[in-house]
Amino acid sequence: MSDERFKWRTNPAVVAQYYTGDNLPTNIDVHLKPNEACAVIENGSIVTVASGTRLTVNPEQGILSKLIARREPFRSFMFTHTGPHEVLIPIAGSWSDGTKANGMAGLKINFNKDNLGRLLMFPSKGKTTVTLGDIADSVGLEISQKFSSLHMSAHRSSEVMNNPDATMLLESGLRAIAQASMSDFGATLERVWVSWIPSEHERIASMRNELEFLAEEGRIINEKDRIEMERLLAQEVNVLERQHQLNVATVEYEEKSLAMKEIAVMRVNAEKERERFSLLAQRDSLQAESLLQRARLDSVHEDSTAQYSHENRMNQLDRTMDFEDREAELERRRRERKMEVSDQQAAFLRQQETKAAAHHEKMLKGVFDAMDSEDEDEA
Repeated sequence: MSDERFKWRTNPAVVAQYYTGDNLPTNIDVHLKPNEACAVIENGSIVTVASGTRLTVNPEQGILSKLIARREPFRSFMFTHTGPHEVLIPIAGSWSDGTKANGMAGLKINFNKDNLGRLLMFPSKGKTTVTLGDIADSVGLEISQKFSSLHMSAHRSSEVMNNPDATMLLESGLRAIAQASMSDFGATLERVWVSWIPSEHERIASMRNELEFLAEEGRIINEKDRIEMERLLAQEVNVLERQHQLNVATVEYEEKSLAMKEIAVMRVNAEKERERFSLLAQRDSLQAESLLQRARLDSVHEDSTAQYSHENRMNQLDRTMDFEDREAELERRRRERKMEVSDQQAAFLRQQETKAAAHHEKMLKGVFDAMDSEDEDEA
C-alpha cells in the first residue's frame, strides 16, 4: 500500500471505514474529496474532523516529544463518504383489507460531518467496514414494523395504487419514522420513495446485494470499475424513483407523458444539458448586465432629480431671505423714527422746563426785590 495509492473506499456499497493507527503506515497522505470526511480519534476522543483536504494520517512523533519521553496517543480513524446515499429498506405488511404487501423503500440520506462519531457504534461491535446494507439491517425491521402498523393498516391496496394523495400520506409517514432512525447514525434524511411492484426494485436489490457480498469478502474493486458501478447503480435508483413518481402521478395522459420524458432524458447523453446550461449562463450574464445598466441610468436620473429639487429649494430660500431682509430694514427704520420723535419730544420738554425755571426765577427775584424795597422804606 503506497502513500499515493491509498484508497480507503474500494466498493460503492461502503459508506464508512474504521482503521486503527496500527493498521496504517506512518505519515501517509490521504486526499479527501468534498463528500468525504475523516474523524481523527485520540485516546477514545474525537479531536478533529477533516473534509475536502489533504490529511496526514499517523504523523510521526517529533524529536522534541521523543526527547521529553512524551507518550504517543493511541489513534484511530473513521473515514466516511458523506453522501448522498440511497438506503434500501424492504417493507412487508398488510393493508386494511387484509391483503399482503411487499415493497421497497428508498431513503436518500447525507451524513452530517459534526455527527460522525455516531457511526463508531459499528466498530464498537467489531464492524470496521460499514456498508449501506449494515445501516439497512440495523433499522430495516424497526421501520418496516412501525410503517406497517401505523400507516399500511389504515389504507386499502387499491387506494394506494390509484390515489396519489394516499401515496403521499404513506411517504410522509415513512419519512417521520425513518428520520428518527437515521439520526441515530448522524444522517439527515433528504427524501423517501416507496415501490410496491417487485419487478421494479428486485434488480436494484440484486445489484446492491452483489456489492455487499464483495464488501464482506474484502475484495478490492479498481477505481475505474468502482466509479462505473456507482454510476450504474445510481442510474438504476434514479430510474426507479422516477418510475415511482410516474406511478403515483395523476392518471391524466399529459402528466404521465411528462414523467416518461423525464425518465428518457435521464438516460441520454448530458451534452444537451451542458449546452443549455451554457446558454442559460450567457442569458443570465446579459440580464445581469442589463439590470446593472438600468440601475446606473436610474441612479443618474435620481441624481438629476435630486439636484433640480435642491436648486429649487435654494432659490425659494433665497427669495424668502430677501423678503425677510426687507422686513427687517423697515422695522429698523421704524425704530429709528420712533427714537428721533422721542428725542425731539424730550428736547422740547427740556426747553420748556428751562423756560419755566427761568420765568420762575425771574418772578422770585422780583418778589425779593420788592421785599427789599419795602424794608428800606420802613427804615
